[in-house]
Amino acid sequence: LDLGGGSVQITLEASEREREDCDHAFFDDYFHSVNVGNDEAVTLYTKSHLGFGLRDFQRKLYEHLEENDMLNENPCFFAGDEHTLNVGLHSEPVTTRGTGNFSACVSTIVSLFHFSLQTIPPTIPAPSP
Repeated sequence: LDLGGGSVQITLEASEREREDCDHAFFDDYFHSVNVGNDEAVTLYTKSHLGFGLRDFQRKLYEHLEENDMLNENPCFFAGDEHTLNVGLHSEPVTTRGTGNFSACVSTIVSLFHFSLQTIPPTIPAPSP
């Protein structure tokens, strides 16, 4: 897992059987054979998700908090932490204070992600027993 500023990359080892089970052309660009020495290769599945990086997420979170008049008290910052953020159309500085409310933070984050079946690609099928 690699969390960048504008995207997140996920890489995991895939068995040859998993690779064979994914015969859909959609997956061809996501499987890679990597030589790890001694003529041994492993198959990796790797996918980059643009728009899910740290900076993109923070921007989405601040915009959401601002739209819901919650920017002055940020549930995702530690209680008492103060940060000055540049938000809005004109990047105006706003001071936000953390409340350290984990449950409210999780609820806020979940509300930011609206997935539909059209945006979620097919998944890697589970291996048959």
